[in-house]
Amino acid sequence: MNENPLLFKEIEEYLNKGIKQREIAKLTKVSLVTVNKYCKRIRAAAKQSIKDDRQRKREIKQRIELVKELRIGADEPVSEEKIKENTMRVFNALLVEIRARIPTMTNAELNQTTIDIWEKIK
Repeated sequence: MNENPLLFKEIEEYLNKGIKQREIAKLTKVSLVTVNKYCKRIRAAAKQSIKDDRQRKREIKQRIELVKELRIGADEPVSEEKIKENTMRVFNALLVEIRARIPTMTNAELNQTTIDIWEKIK
């Protein structure tokens, strides 16, 4: 289906106002079948947005928990096993952070970040 972005937005606004699909078809002067197709796409986009928000919230919560855990034992003697465990947690938090930022980074930023990380761990 060739999607008309203006029609997509218009149908989305009508849905947000609680207008039924048949009425939207009359208001936009397109077939009910077309409105139904747009509504299906709108629902899918909304579900994906909710899923993405939940994933971001989980990642933020993981970061907060990691920081709390690392702060709790700051004054206690640390065993070799605890150091390895904390190192893995920090590394995993780093991966989560990078995974969250990659979609917004340019190739140059991604390359520089990779180089910076490599310089710090080698």
